[in-house]
Amino acid sequence: PEFGSISPDEGKQESTLTNVTITGLNTKFQDEPPVSIAFIPDDGITVSNIGTNSNTEIEFDLTIAVDAPTTFRTVTVTYDDTRKSITGNSVFEVLPK
Repeated sequence: PEFGSISPDEGKQESTLTNVTITGLNTKFQDEPPVSIAFIPDDGITVSNIGTNSNTEIEFDLTIAVDAPTTFRTVTVTYDDTRKSITGNSVFEVLPK
């Protein structure tokens, strides 16, 4: 399994993005057990409303704080009862407001 893409791949400080989509290659995302999404570094980033669209696609909402550092973030998706994960290095950018 590997990280495919994240869309959109950028967001501005003090904004909320809805229906952010991560696509995986050769993944088996399922609602049960739940999928978790981590942004690294995670300061100023809040993930909510994670949902599974298919075995290869998940959707979530992303809130970016007004003081979130403007930098590229690495994104890791953990799934299959935390036994598997995929990582996209520097795939999401926080932009100035």
